Amino acid sequence: MSNPGTLKERMNYEKSFDCVQCGYCLPACPTYETMETEKHSPRGRIQLMKLAAEGKIGLEELEEPVGKCLGCMACMPVCPTNVQYDQMLEGAKRVIEDT
Repeated sequence: MSNPGTLKERMNYEKSFDCVQCGYCLPACPTYETMETEKHSPRGRIQLMKLAAEGKIGLEELEEPVGKCLGCMACMPVCPTNVQYDQMLEGAKRVIEDT
């Protein structure tokens, strides 16, 4: 396991602060629309990624929500703060695969 600084870097932690939790992504996200749980929404996954990068939750808690993301990126065009969800998702997937 890498040190917390490296984990933050690999998970694109700094990009997580661009998300203002507005919720515009929710109706655009097929997994949120289907499952209706925050952890299956882009903003919920971003929050989980942030917590994992900070060491507040284990990476195993990311595995299921990240794995269920379709990767359609329908959330990105509706985001008013231009969150780079694609880069964060890819970083989280790589970290999960490496552990």
